Amino acid sequence: VSMEMPYEQLRRNIGAIQSANKKGAIEGKKPLDYRKSRDGELSVEEEVFYKEVLEDFEKNPEYCRFEVWAPDHNVTMDDIRLEAELKHKEMEVGLIVVDHGGLVEATRKHKDYTIELNTVLRAAKKTLAMHFSGGEGVPVLLLFQLNRQGKDEADKNEGRYKIKALSYANEAERS
Repeated sequence: VSMEMPYEQLRRNIGAIQSANKKGAIEGKKPLDYRKSRDGELSVEEEVFYKEVLEDFEKNPEYCRFEVWAPDHNVTMDDIRLEAELKHKEMEVGLIVVDHGGLVEATRKHKDYTIELNTVLRAAKKTLAMHFSGGEGVPVLLLFQLNRQGKDEADKNEGRYKIKALSYANEAERS
């Protein structure tokens, strides 16, 4: 579920990442630079490789299927669950990634933003991780932004982040 990136931008990101996969390495090709792809600056050879990578990603039977839902309106965890349950009727849903949790609406509003955000985290755990598809559950990766202090601390500590670096997400420690 992409809450802040349009499908095309996400596809370019995935294409650049996928270009570093085994197919490119076997053929001795360098991974694509996302920025060049984004800015339309790929060489003719890179453009051909990019198209090969996307076709491989979409059609290779060795890979799992990858679907993107980029809603054009505010959504709650209940909305995400409904969309995922509908998709699960067409194909197996083995992982749900939400980018990012801070943009998911709480079911009920609260005066305190931290409490409201924590209800989103708990809903991700309860409605998806534990009770998706009649109780089967599904792994959920709920992305959050880091606060500036956390980034500064990580820079001083060889890139290691502390859980308190998650902006307004103290429930992440418990859930």
